[in-house]
Amino acid sequence: RIYFSGNFLRRNELACRQLAYAISFWSKGEMQAQFFHHEGFFGALGTFLQ
Repeated sequence: RIYFSGNFLRRNELACRQLAYAISFWSKGEMQAQFFHHEGFFGALGTFLQ
């Protein structure tokens, strides 16, 4: 699985579907795209990881 977080995909269903399809296609069904529902929160947590 590949997890995506960040505000760049917020409310962009088309981009999420295209990204999920591309990941599945390129990995021949081995990988799966996952998207966080609270992506802004997880992006903010990343700033505290240093």
